[in-house]
Amino acid sequence: LPNQPFDSYLDFLMERANFVMNDASDGILATVPMQPFAITTNAGADFSSASSTVVLEGVGWLDVASIRIAGRTTPLAVSWLDSAHWQLTLVLPLGAQTLAFEAVNRHGVVVGGDAITVTVTGP
Repeated sequence: LPNQPFDSYLDFLMERANFVMNDASDGILATVPMQPFAITTNAGADFSSASSTVVLEGVGWLDVASIRIAGRTTPLAVSWLDSAHWQLTLVLPLGAQTLAFEAVNRHGVVVGGDAITVTVTGP
């Protein structure tokens, strides 16, 4: 088996993957257009909250398996509202909090990121 020429098999697999992703009428990109990871709460702009419990929403593509605080390894508890929209709830301390998020794929690779500053003005 180690002496088998696998180049032709790999070429075939790459052609099939490209067809499924791009060319098939029901291909992945035709069905679920690629979207960059982004926070959409308040149109992505910084905001203030009178409550320490803050709900953030955003978009991400199929390659996003988890979302975490940048620099950390533990994923956040995220609810996927549909194939592209996510939501998470955080409890924040008083004051301005800059939240930088990383979108991570199933292989642990960061595939996107975004940040927002939330200023908590009350309990």
